[in-house]
Amino acid sequence: MTSADDHSVPCPVHDSRSAGHLRIVSGRHAIASPSNYKPPSSFPAGVGQKRGGRRKSSGNTGILGQLGKGVVLGDGGYLLELEKRGYVQPGPFTPEVVLEHPAAVKELHQEFLDAGAEVLQSLAFYASKEKLATVGYANKVRDINRAAVRLAREVAGDRALVAANLSLTWMFDPKDK
Repeated sequence: MTSADDHSVPCPVHDSRSAGHLRIVSGRHAIASPSNYKPPSSFPAGVGQKRGGRRKSSGNTGILGQLGKGVVLGDGGYLLELEKRGYVQPGPFTPEVVLEHPAAVKELHQEFLDAGAEVLQSLAFYASKEKLATVGYANKVRDINRAAVRLAREVAGDRALVAANLSLTWMFDPKDK
């Protein structure tokens, strides 16, 4: 796995000296790379093949323009996948990983892009002051949100759109005015 396409980073939970660089495939550790992946024949045509992100003819039409042309593929599951890889603390699922392990976040963005995602989302779910305060990052809200968008943009380039997300908050009190 020394190809230029390899964006693997060592998993901090496992001994990378004996296991090499790891990827998660269906929730299990496995050595894999986009160059040797063959999609199951049960997938519809094109699914699982390296599509290269945004359709070449899309220009800068934005999400509405893309939707007008048909189905738009997005990404998802960042926090849970990064937890499986040992980069996110189980429980609070807060996105400080964008500051602590940006290479791991970029690797996952790249994997979604290589899998055909046409929209990458910034990893900013739960990046609110109240939620981040529970893990000692209340003063890093701006840094986390900016880093999340920057990492997604760096990977997306002109191959995918970047979307931000607004997370729910469990801190809402209907009595607040």
